Amino acid sequence: MSSLRKQEIRRKSKKRGLSSDSSRKNTWTKFLFRMLRLPFNGTLWLVGIFRKFPRTSIVSCGIITGLVTIAWGVRSIHSAIESRLPQSISVQCEDDSLLQRVNKTAWQALQDAKNRGTSRTEFLTQLATKLNTIESLDNFQIRSGLDRKLQIWAIPQNPAFVLEGTEGQRAVISTRMQAIATLSSGTPAPDLPYVHAPEIKITQRSILSKEKRARIPSISGINLPWIYRQIHAMNNSKEALVAQNFVVNSYFWKQSTGFSVKLDHKKLSTIATNSVSINSTSTPNSGASSAVPTTTIATTTTPSDSMTVIFGEADIGTKKERMLAVISNFSAKNIVPELVDLSFPDRALVRMGLSDNGTTISF
Repeated sequence: MSSLRKQEIRRKSKKRGLSSDSSRKNTWTKFLFRMLRLPFNGTLWLVGIFRKFPRTSIVSCGIITGLVTIAWGVRSIHSAIESRLPQSISVQCEDDSLLQRVNKTAWQALQDAKNRGTSRTEFLTQLATKLNTIESLDNFQIRSGLDRKLQIWAIPQNPAFVLEGTEGQRAVISTRMQAIATLSSGTPAPDLPYVHAPEIKITQRSILSKEKRARIPSISGINLPWIYRQIHAMNNSKEALVAQNFVVNSYFWKQSTGFSVKLDHKKLSTIATNSVSINSTSTPNSGASSAVPTTTIATTTTPSDSMTVIFGEADIGTKKERMLAVISNFSAKNIVPELVDLSFPDRALVRMGLSDNGTTISF
């Protein structure tokens, strides 16, 4: 190929490149021009609508302007409210120690919010999170109004029952099913339902805080809400038990037998005691006085008889009715069994003593 031919090919290829570049530039120019004409065409269309429907156009403009003004006002008011943090805190609580703790926590959360510049909603969320970490707090309500006053109503946890685990370790369980305190050996238990759980271990876990190191009990391996529901169900049968002279002594929980109750029975019994009285009269055929044994009836109070009722883990409500039927049957005979096993689905096993094999009662 001659040099002239090569130069001609280069010149043609260069022209093609220039033409392709120019076509690309023209395409982008047309696209930008069309995009810039869209607002202009839209404005012309609106002007045409206004000229064709003047009254409707004026009403529409008024509505749109009003909506924009309302939206802007709501947004401005919301921003102003969110930027206004409380200036005073008021806490109401029956427990003085809990009141001081909640008050201190609220002031610390407010100071942190001011330092970080957080909004009012974020502050209230963080405050609620911190209050939820207080173990002795059952429930709370927070009010923060436009007067920049923060009010907190704190409800302390109420103790529900006492749980005794291995090695005599005892913990007080609250209505939120949390261990709120421990009872050392020798400390009398409060007047609460008592649950013996010899297989449950109560340990102490530490909580680090800025003030001090707190230690609260930790419990695992037992369904505390379920136990509390059974205790509440037994309390509903208190009147029926009292009618049979029975009172609840304590509750038990074991993996092998499940839930059981120990009942105490107090009764007045008439005991016949033999005594000897000397009659002053003489018997026939004998001038000597004779000693005639007589019977004197004395009423005394016997020690409390105890009875253990085993419920198991299922159908506690039905078994509670069966327990009342068994108690009524034996109370009529003035008999207090030592053990009533209701863990069977359709019968009860009643034992009078350790050596007794038991009597089966079908339902």
